[in-house]
Amino acid sequence: MDTRIRVGTSEGLWEIDGDRVGAIAALSGKPLTAVAADAGRTWAIVDGRTLWEESERGWEERAPIEGLAATCLAATSAGLLVGTEQAHLLRLTGNALEPVEAFDATQGRDAWYTPWGDPADVRSIASAVDGTIHVNVHVGGVARSRDRGRSWAPTVDIENDVHQVLAHPTRGDVVLVASAEGFGVSRDGGGSFTAIPMPTYDITNIRVIGADLYVSSSDGLFVVRDVTGDPQPVQQLYADQFTTDVVSNGATLIALTQQKLLVSKDNGANWSTLFTPPDDDPFLQTVQTAGQDLYVTGADHIWSSKDAGASWSTPASSGCATWQARKRPEEVARPPVSYGCRSTTRPPEVGSPGSRLRGSRRDVLVNFAVAERRVRHFSFSAAAQAAA
Repeated sequence: MDTRIRVGTSEGLWEIDGDRVGAIAALSGKPLTAVAADAGRTWAIVDGRTLWEESERGWEERAPIEGLAATCLAATSAGLLVGTEQAHLLRLTGNALEPVEAFDATQGRDAWYTPWGDPADVRSIASAVDGTIHVNVHVGGVARSRDRGRSWAPTVDIENDVHQVLAHPTRGDVVLVASAEGFGVSRDGGGSFTAIPMPTYDITNIRVIGADLYVSSSDGLFVVRDVTGDPQPVQQLYADQFTTDVVSNGATLIALTQQKLLVSKDNGANWSTLFTPPDDDPFLQTVQTAGQDLYVTGADHIWSSKDAGASWSTPASSGCATWQARKRPEEVARPPVSYGCRSTTRPPEVGSPGSRLRGSRRDVLVNFAVAERRVRHFSFSAAAQAAA
């Protein structure tokens, strides 16, 4: 399979192709707010002010974002939607972004707020397999549309302080929300949510792998079997392992901790060390799988393995110096936080649930955007899309 890894940063979009890494020329030096992909196209918001699209012609500026800055975007049943500051939605129509007026009429909108006194923002958008659209407002709960954006209704009390919403890629009834108090699961398409009790508040990442929900935290790794019941600690990754993410590579689980990559081949019963970074870049930040290929990022490097972790190399640069995730000086001494990852495939088999993993070319988009909140990020893994 022809695999391509893309990394969105404050300095532009970078691409790892095989054993080489280079900047995407059209977006070089441009700060990316968000990246998304759907049906063979990739979208990017640049500095909150312009929408870019990649097609067969390459990257082109598609539409300006007038007024309020954009915060996020997603391809949905209503078309491409862009969230903005002060909690508005825009829809791409032709070469223009137009306001979604029905969203502005959502019941309870007047009560949306932020703890620091500014107006609320749209923080995340999720599109379910059945066409339902879920939009998270901070602080404003989650608004849901079942008619492709023509009408919207609130689904979560705003005082739950939701930070992110995510819809399952193949099950329209399963929706997750992350909040300041932990996270919740809906099994009726967002009509109601059940709080999942956690022994820790410092959750770094949540992923659905196969039928199970994995929760990474400062107190180790937890699993919720079949997305029901209470979280159970994963032995050897409990209490003394600050876990920031877990992904699946077929029947293998791969866990990311602050300073090592661990692997389990027996569904989490036993773990062994797969990779330890060098002393000059000791804190690992993200992990992504693509078939047997593995990719791990630190603060200043990307490491790759073509043989399921048996050997590792740093991809050679193409037209640039070593790739770096640039950080402010005051962030250098901080432990890493979790970053967002999205896996997509081109071209898809249209109309086939989970078909986004069946194309001939697989892209992995990595959005580097530090989320300063207790539950920092959660996502559905590629394995979940394939297995569900």
